[in-house]
Amino acid sequence: NPENPGQEPDMGDVNSGSGFRSAVFTEEEFKYHEVYLYTAREYMSKPDTRATREAELSMAFAERVFKQRLEILVKAANSSISYGSASRYNVENVEIGYVTVDAIAGKLEEAIMVLEQEFRRLLTFGITMSEFEETKAVVLNAYERSAAGAETRESSNLASALSDSVNARSVFSSPEVNLDIVSDALATLTPERVHQDFATYWDTEDIALIFLTKEASDNTTEVMEMAYKQSQMMEVEPPADNSNMTFSYTDFGEPGTIVSDMLQEDLDIRQLVLSNGVRVNMKTTDFEANSILLNARVGSGKLSQPQNTDLDVFAAYVMNLGGLGNHSQDDLDRLMAGKSVGVGFSIANDHFVFSGETQPDDLELELQLLAAHIVDPGYRE
Repeated sequence: NPENPGQEPDMGDVNSGSGFRSAVFTEEEFKYHEVYLYTAREYMSKPDTRATREAELSMAFAERVFKQRLEILVKAANSSISYGSASRYNVENVEIGYVTVDAIAGKLEEAIMVLEQEFRRLLTFGITMSEFEETKAVVLNAYERSAAGAETRESSNLASALSDSVNARSVFSSPEVNLDIVSDALATLTPERVHQDFATYWDTEDIALIFLTKEASDNTTEVMEMAYKQSQMMEVEPPADNSNMTFSYTDFGEPGTIVSDMLQEDLDIRQLVLSNGVRVNMKTTDFEANSILLNARVGSGKLSQPQNTDLDVFAAYVMNLGGLGNHSQDDLDRLMAGKSVGVGFSIANDHFVFSGETQPDDLELELQLLAAHIVDPGYRE
């Protein structure tokens, strides 16, 4: 460090009272068409306490729900957006909050309307009980898994967490303490509190409509403002509460039996043959606590692919995003909230792979989900 480092720079004041504004920023190497509604205010640093973390959790709930609602719209036919999210961050003495979507080329006006209406829907009606319970289950499960696997954390991840806490001037706390803090916060958090905190944060006239893109015409700003004002005149309905769904794939007929059970002692691998012809290889390790990895190999992979096609690339997207016959991928996200389950699909030269990761308490559900993807994958337009 220099002997005379000099004075801290004057960062200036954060302007307020500017009202609604709009602007376009272009960069010829920019690949996307990002639309933002953002607000800026003076950042007031807070000590990293339990109360501070509990208050942050409420806003995180609202932002996650907003992102999930947009993800559903992204998958709709002829969607005007390809991505959406909400967040907050601070730079020195400025705190910035934003909601954003990435507009499909040529659909800027429609994308602005989607952003404005979904933002206003959340401000007006808040989140549904099913959205709240889903988010609560996902958050709690993440902290529970982190605490359960604390003893087998990788050194690099632990070092990064320590470094991040120093840079953020926050307290480095163990996964067990983090779980305790979150559990206490979730015990008193309600959908009404989430709605109130989100609406309070965005209770300001100082909102800017920003468009970041590769190139724009001279009247793009006027087009943006007109689309935004037109959207504000449209009524928004309360979000649907999808709380009555149940997972359809729990019955696969009469259970089979084990017809062969062998132990390969030199590799410590147990090998089973089931009555339906399925072969199972199992091995126990101490690499990662409370974690079970699964891989199911079926079919003949790229060997069955027609020549001179890229069908494998297309098939991977369809299988990983198509959900199941009775449930879309969005439905599965809701149904599996709070469960450590999931299925991924890939294609090797001589076989197809369905893979997943779970924990002991969710193993049966993971196997049901994996089997469902094999026997009834969702093919949707």
